[in-house]
Amino acid sequence: MAADSEQSGRGCGFASVNVTGYSGSGGQFNGNFWVAAPMPADSFFRFFCIELGQVANAGPNLYASSIFGDNEMRKLYDVAYPNKTAGDFWDGAQTNFGVFANATSAAAFQVAVWNIYFDTDLDLSAGTFQWTGTPTPVSTAAQALLNQVASYVGTGYTKWTLYSFISPVPGSTSSVRYQDYMSATYSVPEPGSLAMLGLALAGLGAAARRRRD
Repeated sequence: MAADSEQSGRGCGFASVNVTGYSGSGGQFNGNFWVAAPMPADSFFRFFCIELGQVANAGPNLYASSIFGDNEMRKLYDVAYPNKTAGDFWDGAQTNFGVFANATSAAAFQVAVWNIYFDTDLDLSAGTFQWTGTPTPVSTAAQALLNQVASYVGTGYTKWTLYSFISPVPGSTSSVRYQDYMSATYSVPEPGSLAMLGLALAGLGAAARRRRD
């Protein structure tokens, strides 16, 4: 998973966050999943962190991929993930699926992802996962997203498929862990970089670096 947090226009973007268990930069990564170089262009995708206790490294590292079922998370993607009708990150070329308008929006989405993943209350001021610093545009935007999830009505979220990338791979003899990630597709896009992932559920050779303050 060759991660990139610097290239503008590719959907990545980071801003300062202060949450339970972590203080630094948060936002969306982009990169590629593939076993080894050279990586084909259609292996490009965008993804978020779901592991605060580990950091990414330069890899490559073996990840186990699987379908991740969480309806609250699917609702978050439905109300706030940019350009959802593109469906996937690749369709003959990189699409605008998941390209946030700015770093604040990307970081707010990451904070909302963490709240849903680590807590159940959709509230950054209570529970086991909270915003721990003074309020910022990121925390305000993140809570607004969580409020939209809480008031969500309808079944549109069922068109989303979530994927998790976890290390170490089950059955591995390695005790080393790397940061875990999550990505998504909308409806059933083909062709696309993640279109076959739900069928294969294979371990991925992955390399990543994470920008931290």
